[in-house]
Amino acid sequence: MKTIFFKHLWRLAAPVPCLLGIFLTVLLTSSGMAAATVTTVTGGPSQANKKFFGYADGDTKAVAQFHTPIGLAFDAGRTTLLVADRDNNAIRLVDIAGNQTSTFDISDTNLLDRPVGVAVDAFNFVLVVNSGNGSDGSVVVFDNFGDYVATIASGLNNAAGIALDGGDNAYVTFNNDTVMMISPAGVITTLATVDTPGTVLQGIAVLASGNLAVTDAGNHGIYLINPVTHAVSILTGFNGAGDHFGTKSTAKFNAPYGISEAAGGVLVVADSGNHRVKVVDPFGTVTNLYGVSSNFWVLGSASQGIFPGWWDGTVCIPDNFGCPEARLPVGVIVASDGSVYSSEDYYHLLRHTTSTGLPSPGGVTGTNFVVAAPIINPDTGYFPMGRLITVSSPNPNVRYTTDGSEPNPASPAVAMSGNVGFIHWFNSTNDLKGLKVKAFVGTNASETVSGRPATTNNIGTPAGPSADGSLWAGIGSTIVIPVVANLRTNDQIKSYQFRVEVTPNGSAPIIPAGFTALDITTNDFVQLVTAVQGQTGTTGKISVVSYNIGTTVGLQITAIGNSGNISFKDFAVVALLKVPIPTDANEGDTYSVVVSYPSATSDGINSPVALTPMGAATILVTNVAYTVGDTASRSGAWYNAGTFGDGDLENADVNNAFYAALGLRVPYAFSDVYNAMDAYPPDANGFVGGDGAIRFLDWQVILLRSLRLDPTNWTREWSPGGNLINNSTTLGLGTGGGAGVAASPTWYKQVLIGGTSVGDITPGNPVNIPVYLKLGNGSTLSGLQFRAVVDAPAGAPAITANPQLILAPGVATPSMQQSSQINSTAFGWSLGSFNFQSRSSNFLGWLSFNIPNGATSGQQYKVSFANADGAPNLTTQYEFETRSAFVGVNVSALPQSICSDEWKMQFFGSLTDVNAGDSADPDADGVPNWMEFLAGTSPIDGSSKLRFTATERRVVNNQSQTSLYWLTAPGKAYEVQWSATPGSGVWNVLGTVPGNGTETVYTDSGTGSSRYYRLRLLP
Repeated sequence: MKTIFFKHLWRLAAPVPCLLGIFLTVLLTSSGMAAATVTTVTGGPSQANKKFFGYADGDTKAVAQFHTPIGLAFDAGRTTLLVADRDNNAIRLVDIAGNQTSTFDISDTNLLDRPVGVAVDAFNFVLVVNSGNGSDGSVVVFDNFGDYVATIASGLNNAAGIALDGGDNAYVTFNNDTVMMISPAGVITTLATVDTPGTVLQGIAVLASGNLAVTDAGNHGIYLINPVTHAVSILTGFNGAGDHFGTKSTAKFNAPYGISEAAGGVLVVADSGNHRVKVVDPFGTVTNLYGVSSNFWVLGSASQGIFPGWWDGTVCIPDNFGCPEARLPVGVIVASDGSVYSSEDYYHLLRHTTSTGLPSPGGVTGTNFVVAAPIINPDTGYFPMGRLITVSSPNPNVRYTTDGSEPNPASPAVAMSGNVGFIHWFNSTNDLKGLKVKAFVGTNASETVSGRPATTNNIGTPAGPSADGSLWAGIGSTIVIPVVANLRTNDQIKSYQFRVEVTPNGSAPIIPAGFTALDITTNDFVQLVTAVQGQTGTTGKISVVSYNIGTTVGLQITAIGNSGNISFKDFAVVALLKVPIPTDANEGDTYSVVVSYPSATSDGINSPVALTPMGAATILVTNVAYTVGDTASRSGAWYNAGTFGDGDLENADVNNAFYAALGLRVPYAFSDVYNAMDAYPPDANGFVGGDGAIRFLDWQVILLRSLRLDPTNWTREWSPGGNLINNSTTLGLGTGGGAGVAASPTWYKQVLIGGTSVGDITPGNPVNIPVYLKLGNGSTLSGLQFRAVVDAPAGAPAITANPQLILAPGVATPSMQQSSQINSTAFGWSLGSFNFQSRSSNFLGWLSFNIPNGATSGQQYKVSFANADGAPNLTTQYEFETRSAFVGVNVSALPQSICSDEWKMQFFGSLTDVNAGDSADPDADGVPNWMEFLAGTSPIDGSSKLRFTATERRVVNNQSQTSLYWLTAPGKAYEVQWSATPGSGVWNVLGTVPGNGTETVYTDSGTGSSRYYRLRLLP
């Protein structure tokens, strides 16, 4: 059940103060700051092992042991500390909050060879520096599951430290004197070689300034290296071996190793030979964080629990007995709260220093610190119909522009969730080079990421703006789709030719007559970049010849010689296709659009230009409703239903009809967007409005409706047989800001079939999976089919006999049962076998099969349902969705998803994508996926969610009434409730409302004091 609240305050007798979004910021000055405190996190001798070193996972404080822990890193979420445990040949994972230590489960442990450095990029890829035997070091990359990705450097001598910048470039110290950079593409660049005798470069950090800080354990100092100019300078030290605090000209170190930046150029350094962890400010001045001179170590024996050089406590100044001690510290890292974790090799410890007073890395206390750059996908191409762009970023504050300007903190925001967000790109006159994206942390920003030019010349129909890239078309509609060419920088085309074909998939009927290419003019509704560029007043000439090959319809499109006035660079629409959809098509039918045999020249004569065909585009037959008059959208507009409008009527919609009535920017007369502008004569019950022309009265009708002076509104959509039908609808109340009505629900299936997971099954024994059917509101079911499939996990034995269905009492015997593969069985019931009713959950029985004897503990068998279908009668086609189940061998079964398999594939293209998880919120609208699924709303559109969209108060016959508006979904039912005191838990039911995919209104004529309203989605 999903419940949302809307508080109605207009009846309150007195004003009520409302505090929204009040934040309290407290700044602690140094005078009020507690002294730093050092505690041991893990390692050293434990009760189970009296030796200092060991290899034990488990309770971090009491059990875990290490052997020469060196490099440290946090995961992308900064909740787990990764440790390069050199002499255990392992990467260890320390769950800080959970007090558990484990070993990073690497697919091939032979890939680890004395690891000394570790780093984690923004997407949790783990980079490990192996020191090897001194001359065969390497840098190896693993994904967050421990699977091997790549070896990006090998044959390194004395490989030591590693650090990453915001662009995921890796910087590595090796050969004692060299720093190299490895780009994400694997390109290796030597940034600096220090030729001072005795140099031993160790730790490395990327600073806020973009410079690199590198420790020299041989010459006892810290260098700064500019990765752009490769210039090397001294930050501090190089005053001989010693232990002295002070300015850069006097400060002394003794074999400094690990180094980490807090923020703003403040560094923490493991001064190994001096048994201290020190702090260096941006000017090179050195102070102590913790550790004391060995003269002040607390002396005693192990039997007394005293280990010289290992003492926790509160830091004191100056050195004294009882102050926190260190012994051979080598690794350091600053946590997000400014505390410091360090590794110490003498006792094989990890230590934690709190109340350091250090500025937090990634906070706003620093200046110009490195912010990870976002990643966009796709990042190249011309998409005149629009495109959904995926943005990946570990930082939630991501801004973008679509006109090529530089993003700033006030630019439109990307709704980020779980490091992923989406941009509804639409720019019909620019390719993705016009998109610029930047992440911000406080006043600091990442490098700007923008679309890039094509790396190969290609031609074809690009993906559309839907989540899966398919091109939507109603039954009997005629749609417009482009063929575009993307060229490499400096390439040019002056003549071209190609074939473009539309082929029905499966049982879809052939495309009827009328498939052709359209003229493109400067007066079109959507302005396009054409194949005629830089030639004012000229028109391109292309030849179009149609043909048929079986069920495939095709066009031969040619622009021959220089007489066609063709000339373009970068990108262009080289053909605009008019594609009629058969009237006998069915929803769910698909067609493939393929360009083949393209060729071109750069001079219109004989200088060839290579063109690579894009993959096939898919036309999906689906009847998408559109509101009459609603043709404009902030994310652009195209010609086909589902690619224009935003659910509201505003000034932009009036403008579109106004210009078209004057003969300006007129859409193609056959298109859905033209039909949406054709508002007069007005629709009525049983009458689809419009007269096939856009004139004065059309934009007058749209104007009155946009101002809410005419409350009558309609949607139109294609229906079986190729007929336009309409339904009445209600717009929002208008906000003046153009918020509009929430996006339409996007998911509707009449029936769900699924199984229930079962765990703790012993190999060789049978398992019975409960199978059930759930029906949506208004749906009934008379006949059914499905195929049950049992899949074995990787490495597990497959089942050896077909799964069988043990029927529940009262369930009819299947009319058909067929097995074509050992692991699956198909079942079918004829119409009349069932009488399942609306909003019912129906138990069919148990799917039974044996777990093979060779299965091992922990394996999970998957049960899924394929080819599910059924109907209530001979004339109504239903759409089904399915939910997989799991069988755990000697363990609990995997958690079962609330969201259906088809729902996940529709929106995320994968059943296992992290954004497809029940609790994920990819559109960051505060509604997790499982609620979006149950409500029938879109998980990738932040405006699509179950909510009250507006309220309205009226007085009718001297009685006050409150109208509540919300967007309903087909197949759902809603219960409207009210309470005078919601804290009491007492809610009164006002009524039940069925969903139909449009905005509905419920009017409460109740009287009395203040009322709170609640909307409940019924199960």
